[in-house]
Amino acid sequence: MGKMKMINIMLEEFKTDLIRHAIWTNDNADRADINRNYTDYGAVTAYAAVFRKFGTSVDIQVYKDRGCLKFSKIIIGKNIIQF
Repeated sequence: MGKMKMINIMLEEFKTDLIRHAIWTNDNADRADINRNYTDYGAVTAYAAVFRKFGTSVDIQVYKDRGCLKFSKIIIGKNIIQF
């Protein structure tokens, strides 16, 4: 397996993890679980930083709801994820 193919597989896994943590962030906000909310938000921003290091643009749209953070949209490269 070539290096680029391996990197692409890894980035797809990271994209899945980023989306999973974004969903958990919003779910935790709905439950007003601020500790888990901020933890999962931190995971999303960490994955976004990895994408940026590999040259993929990431735009995260977040807002505060009752003290918790919620995602409304995340754009990874050309992929748009609406929440």
